[in-house]
Amino acid sequence: MKLPYDTLLFDLDGTIIDSAPGVFASLRPAFAAVGLPEPSEALLRRFIGPPLAESFETYCHLDGEKISEAIRVFRSHYEVDGKLLCSAYPGLERLFARLKRAGKRLFVATSKPEVFAREIMANLGLASYFDGIYGADLSERVEKWEVLARLIMENTGIDREHAVMIGDRKYDVVGAARCGLDCIGILYGFGDRAEFEAAGAKYITETVESLEELLLPPQWRKSI
Repeated sequence: MKLPYDTLLFDLDGTIIDSAPGVFASLRPAFAAVGLPEPSEALLRRFIGPPLAESFETYCHLDGEKISEAIRVFRSHYEVDGKLLCSAYPGLERLFARLKRAGKRLFVATSKPEVFAREIMANLGLASYFDGIYGADLSERVEKWEVLARLIMENTGIDREHAVMIGDRKYDVVGAARCGLDCIGILYGFGDRAEFEAAGAKYITETVESLEELLLPPQWRKSI
């Protein structure tokens, strides 16, 4: 029996890792550097998922040089300390191991700079489960669909009908749809059900355990 999806494209922040401690610690000095007031945690949570430039523009009404300066300060902190202030969500390493034993191909597709994503995955001991780790370059605005398009182009064996994006924000759903992919929205990260329903997620699941049930049907889980 063929598995529902052969190729699984995982978002990073809010899907594989809880990156909030490092992102929040790096955002606060960025806010201060451009004269913004101390941000609430609710505001900071909105920054996890979309490109930084889009978030500073949408939520803080910055533009031009102010956005560039905020991103520069954020990265100066994140690159030194913040990137490793994160942890994998419990149960995911076990899931990745079972998915690999079931013959699935796993990729990371993140809007985070690829250089950071690779270091984080290696530091957490998770990189070996993945066939590729794809992210943004260090430009200010790279959208999720652009990362996905490059991933698909560089891995020509991917069948879009049997590939799925897994992420925690609407940007994952929208980016996947633009590239002809289904998307599974997960609720243990930083998004919510209404966001996924509005964006058109194929499936919505609440926990790592329920994600496993979706990706590995019972007849497969018994054998691995």
